[in-house]
Amino acid sequence: MDKTKYVLQNLIFIPTVVVSTIICALLVIIIGLFAKRSAVLKKIEYIWAKIIVWASGIKIIYNKDQLSKLDRNKCYIFISNHFSHLDTPILVSILKNFSPRFVAKYSLFKIPIFGWGMKAVGHIPVHRKNKRQALRDLNKAVETLKKGESVLLFPEGTRNMNEDGLLDFQVGPFILAIKLGLEMVPITIYGTNRCLPKGSIFIKPSKVYIRVHKPLDWPIKYSIKHREELKDNMQDYMQKKYLELIKWIKETE
Repeated sequence: MDKTKYVLQNLIFIPTVVVSTIICALLVIIIGLFAKRSAVLKKIEYIWAKIIVWASGIKIIYNKDQLSKLDRNKCYIFISNHFSHLDTPILVSILKNFSPRFVAKYSLFKIPIFGWGMKAVGHIPVHRKNKRQALRDLNKAVETLKKGESVLLFPEGTRNMNEDGLLDFQVGPFILAIKLGLEMVPITIYGTNRCLPKGSIFIKPSKVYIRVHKPLDWPIKYSIKHREELKDNMQDYMQKKYLELIKWIKETE
């Protein structure tokens, strides 16, 4: 990408992110006062995600056929690796039929307007540094999600800066998964770190590759006592699928 295109893309991206986030967040805050958890709030969130993806100039390549096989009438636990702030709007945009709520660190919900909007639309804050409070937050999340919501989890806990493999998974998401007892849909992502690296606000449009994998009923088969085993097995499974995705990219380009 030449310098002129890079500058022009960022002249579009940065203001669009700021303006669309403020407008959409204010809308869900205001509407949420009268229609909590309504489909309207999720629609606004989806529009926001599509705007961010459009403004980024990225091209998303993913297996729509596998995604279309998921039952729209069921709730799932979507679990993904994490490279960039772009991951969330991208996944919200392609998982339109499920509108998953996501569990995020508590500090994000303290950001004026943006954080208030996250809370209004039903996303779930977790105190990561306080284990006792984190457990209470997870139990609260279970009660909320059991009302009929899918959830999106990033088990690495932070954005990965290394393309060679996944970070070690945190156990919290798997405690939540076992308590919910829903099928888990692994998702592997590659390329968002090249478009919007950790620590940067400048976009560099490129291709983003996503693979939605078949649902696994593992959370149903494990007890809380065996949460570490579930975590390790899912880590191995997603690491394998991630490396397969990288291999496929290299062979096809």
